[in-house]
Amino acid sequence: MKIRYADISFVSKWLLDELELEGKRNRMRMKFIKKLAVKYEEFKEYYQEILKESCNLDDERNPKITKDDNNRDVYDIIDMSKFQSEYDQLINETIYIEENEQNKEMLLTIQEAINNCPTPFKGDKAIDYENIASLFDDIYTD
Repeated sequence: MKIRYADISFVSKWLLDELELEGKRNRMRMKFIKKLAVKYEEFKEYYQEILKESCNLDDERNPKITKDDNNRDVYDIIDMSKFQSEYDQLINETIYIEENEQNKEMLLTIQEAINNCPTPFKGDKAIDYENIASLFDDIYTD
């Protein structure tokens, strides 16, 4: 299964907020969300690396923080366009939840729960539902 770093929080929140599941289906959802949480921690580590490469550093070699025009704390980025390019590449990077035997029951259970969701959606929620469902469309089809 493919998912972008940029979508991890959205997918996790949607699965928790929009699907009423119990028993095994809930356990499989929570197992999947835990796997996404590991990937999100990985993303945060990569983000910190980009910050360290892109910012002036303080005495402890951490990205320096300064104030912007509105007196808000911001990172002291040396080259904003380079940083933005690196960040955009990172958030759009595709990560994978392996379609192996270990994950099969979890992924197929979530796919079934999404496909058979009894809640009707409209407007933005309908678009969100389609985006989530499409992530699971092609799993275990090879």
